[in-house]
Parts: sequence; C-alpha cells; structure tokens
Amino acid sequence: MYPNTDKSPVDAALLKQFKVVVDIVYNPKNTLLIRHALEMGLDAIDGLHMLVCQAAKAQELWNKTVIDMKIIDQVLLEVDKELSL
Repeated sequence: MYPNTDKSPVDAALLKQFKVVVDIVYNPKNTLLIRHALEMGLDAIDGLHMLVCQAAKAQELWNKTVIDMKIIDQVLLEVDKELSL
C-alpha cells in the first residue's frame, strides 16, 4: 500500500495454489500482490472493488433494500475514473 508500493504481504510463489486473489488495498489500485496474481493468470479483485461493494452492502442494510449489481459496477467504474488510481 502507498507509500510502500514495492512490497507485498504475500510471497508471489504462494499464489499459484489459488484461483483468485483479493486485496483490500485501493491505493495504489494495482498493488504488487494484484500485479503478481494477474501475471500468473489468476482472477484478481482490488481494494477499490471491495470498498465499493462494502459501501453498497452497508446501504442495503441501513435502507432495507437491494442494490442491483449493475449499479454497483457502474459506481465502481465512475469511482475508478474519478480517483484515477
């Protein structure tokens, strides 16, 4: 995570045993962990995705409603564009 962008909490060699990597860090968006996962052909979910989904889930709980995943995806695209991480 910023400012330690050249470090990863997980050794890249350990990633090969997984299919998906999820990182909670969103600055920078493409952390070393995410980059290693993508280089290995793994699915990788960055921290910004997690942050937006967490906010959507909180809204669902507070407002007793369901937010369509299409809306969440659109918000994610807009936030990603705005932050230009």
